[in-house]
Amino acid sequence: MEDYTPLTPKELERGYFFLSHKETIKKILLGLAVLAIAILYTVVIVNIIKFTRGSSFEQASLSIKQNFDWIAYHQNRIPQEIDVYFINFSMYKIQYYVFRIPMK
Repeated sequence: MEDYTPLTPKELERGYFFLSHKETIKKILLGLAVLAIAILYTVVIVNIIKFTRGSSFEQASLSIKQNFDWIAYHQNRIPQEIDVYFINFSMYKIQYYVFRIPMK
């Protein structure tokens, strides 16, 4: 019992406060949770209304000014050719596929 230390009066007061106000604290936390959920749902509903009343995606995409050369962009990023070789080691009955990407 060497680890035992008596509780100080401040610790006793704090514990008594939480025990005596336990139901009130639960109600406050529940109210805050309900308030947070109500705010979240309100924001979601307002954004859904804004989205449905807004212009269509096609109209929005046509209003964007396009000055980028997409054809050249995709031609510069064509995938490299992959050579596939099949190697069969008949002595051990092991088969491998070897993939090689030629460097330009």
